[in-house]
Amino acid sequence: FISNNVIHLIGNICYQSPAIELSYADSIVITHNNIFDCQMAGIDAHELDRSSITYNSFSNCMQVLRDHGAIYITHSTNDIIAGNLFQHIGGYANAGTDDRDWFRHAIYCDNDTSGHQIYNNLTFDVPRPIMLNDCDSHVITNNVFIDTSGIVKLHLSNVTNIVFTKNIIYSTTNLYVDYAINSYDVDNNSVVNWSSNILYSAVGGYFGLTGIPTNAVRSDPKFVSLSPLNPSFEAGSP
Repeated sequence: FISNNVIHLIGNICYQSPAIELSYADSIVITHNNIFDCQMAGIDAHELDRSSITYNSFSNCMQVLRDHGAIYITHSTNDIIAGNLFQHIGGYANAGTDDRDWFRHAIYCDNDTSGHQIYNNLTFDVPRPIMLNDCDSHVITNNVFIDTSGIVKLHLSNVTNIVFTKNIIYSTTNLYVDYAINSYDVDNNSVVNWSSNILYSAVGGYFGLTGIPTNAVRSDPKFVSLSPLNPSFEAGSP
């Protein structure tokens, strides 16, 4: 178990240091940790199998490096990522002026990951909530991705057999899904289930929602409040 720790101010001397690093591990439980103010990842895992990352808080991670995430996993199978809170990941305050922010994610499943269950996570002011690259058979469900600072981008590259269902993605500016293989074609067979997602862009129209699945619900989820954050739903929420 790795649990009930407060880990912060990581990477001030060596900025490539994650808060928690795991390699060649099996059946590890990482839970109820508070990880914040990291130059790199909160959790960096290579060949982490049949493990769980649950009920952790991540904030102000990925301040310097790019092409990584608050949770970064590669060459791993059958992990659970659930019930985590992500706030202010990457350069959320840069308003799109730093190109590195396109590759600073909350959850990043990279090369040869398979069979992860990703559910009940909340991201707030995270423009890049999830990145999938060279992976397969992940199930992403019942997550809430909110950003009030810039363009929200879901990036899927060279993926197969992905289920993405019952998620809420909310942006006060623009929101789009990007495929590296077939850009903006979200009916691509690599995602086998896009059902029952709610996507909202305050901009609206073609420029607000780009590459969005044809069967997604395009509607305001009607959160009680974004400042202060209360992601409960008002009456009449879809």
